[in-house]
Amino acid sequence: MPAVGKKSGGLSSVPVVFVIGGPGSGKGTQCEKIVKKYGFTHLSSGDLLRAEVASKSARGQKLTEIMERGELVPLDTVLDLLKEAMLSRVETSRGFLIDGYPRELEQGMRFEKELSPAKFVLSFNVSDDTMTKRLLGRAQTSGRVDDNEETIKKRLKTFHDITSPVIEHYQKQGKVRMVEAEGGADEVFAEVDKIFSREGITSDPNCLRSAKVIFVVGGPGSGKGTQCEKIVEKFGFTHLSSGDLLRAEVASGSERGKKLTETMQKGELVSMDTVLQLLKEAMVDKVATSTGFLIDGYPRELEQGLRFEKEVCPAQFVLYFEVSDDAMTKRLLGRAETSGRADDNAETIKKRLVTFHDVTTPVISHYTKLGKVKKVNAESDKDSVFLEVDKIISEAIATSKALKEAKIVFVIGGPGSGKGTQCANMVKDYGFCHLSSGDLLRDEVKSGSERGQRLNAIMEKGELVPLDEVLGLLRDAIVANLTTTKCFLIDGYPRELDQGVRFENEIVQCSYVVFFDVSDVTMTARLLERGKSSGRVDDNEATIKKRLNTFHNQTRPVIDYYKGQGKVQQISAETGIDEVYVEVKKFMDSKSW
Repeated sequence: MPAVGKKSGGLSSVPVVFVIGGPGSGKGTQCEKIVKKYGFTHLSSGDLLRAEVASKSARGQKLTEIMERGELVPLDTVLDLLKEAMLSRVETSRGFLIDGYPRELEQGMRFEKELSPAKFVLSFNVSDDTMTKRLLGRAQTSGRVDDNEETIKKRLKTFHDITSPVIEHYQKQGKVRMVEAEGGADEVFAEVDKIFSREGITSDPNCLRSAKVIFVVGGPGSGKGTQCEKIVEKFGFTHLSSGDLLRAEVASGSERGKKLTETMQKGELVSMDTVLQLLKEAMVDKVATSTGFLIDGYPRELEQGLRFEKEVCPAQFVLYFEVSDDAMTKRLLGRAETSGRADDNAETIKKRLVTFHDVTTPVISHYTKLGKVKKVNAESDKDSVFLEVDKIISEAIATSKALKEAKIVFVIGGPGSGKGTQCANMVKDYGFCHLSSGDLLRDEVKSGSERGQRLNAIMEKGELVPLDEVLGLLRDAIVANLTTTKCFLIDGYPRELDQGVRFENEIVQCSYVVFFDVSDVTMTARLLERGKSSGRVDDNEATIKKRLNTFHNQTRPVIDYYKGQGKVQQISAETGIDEVYVEVKKFMDSKSW
């Protein structure tokens, strides 16, 4: 293990923020929100130490011995762990939050001398009374033995004793940014947000890629507005309406608002670019504090939806409030008695309903094919309708939570690398679930389902199956097996970088990548040998050469990307099946599944 020496090249290229706060200060929650909005990497020395111990590495075993003796972990070891974690992520991170560190002044000085200077120190200021109340409240469900009044008092005293010199040191350098953190999490984050803005740190342009978005579609008088209010009240979603955003921009008197006014006064349609930009800005503003987003009355036409998903993020699903034209007409005419709205008359309502169906039918058709439409019969009273809405969203949240806890291993190797055989061994010994996108496609076609027929038609034309379809199959298979397995082996996927990025944005982050590394000579020999009995038309020398070229061209960027995140375990698979599996088992046994 290389010792930490002179300042590491590359680490000074991204900002480092030390995060300090006592037990119960809420700094962990605030770090999560900063990660979500600003794309920083959150590193905790405690978490890194625990992970190293769990890995059962030689260093982890030494750490275990040190801690069992009740001794302090050497500062060099902590710095080594931080350095390795930072170097593995420096190419992909917009900054580092070093949480609960430095605990004492020497730690901070060594870090800044040998790794990188801190841009500033984020210090969460909370009274001891408040922290005590929070920790005692947590004790009711946490089961933590240190969440009792006597221990909390000692922990707070230790925190103040060791942290005061750290704060004083950085205050003299003008680096401390104090946050009053007595209020709620969102209220505190509003202050954190201001600090990051003042420091010139902008939000991550990709911060919305993993946002939870529900498109809410329904005709005039379908009651979707009322249902959105109920969803916001119960689940904490942010409700965004493109119409409301346009009106607010006009009312603001901004330069863009004036241009919008001119456009609408001419009777022209507001450009899709403008609507998308308003939605993106509103979402970025709320992404760190919102459970998710209800995009109401959007997309009004298919192109809007396609543009949104390409440029902002994919929708989890479309919540479609289905109501007959007769019922919507009755509701709108009833509303007309008190609304004073000029468009609440029978003739205009009829035109509005025709327009709604014309533009919305292709939207519903498109998302139905992707398995993303949740229809709600909204003919009855609002409370009865909400019972169905509640069920849909509660199930989606539960699934999302379970997905977040799933462990995903991408298994990558060229044709003839033996990865299929090794996956079978892992399934047998570890109880993992083995998923192959190719097998899932073939099984879906065999099932004769509507999706299977659609996929078959695509493949019969010789066209590539769209990534949306592949991701849908993978997600459904993972969700179906969440209660029966602790880990998923995704075999032969991703074949190219965009597939991996989309999978992680839309389904779940991968834990590791196992790469079976084999020379082209060996893979070719194996495939030619298999060709003698397989009957596969692609097991011939000319085709094998093309397949290997394609594999290298597509997969190298994938391996490089995940190596930068410290997630790749490269295993030489040149030898026999049993010898290779010995190395696989070493890796698997070193991890906590």
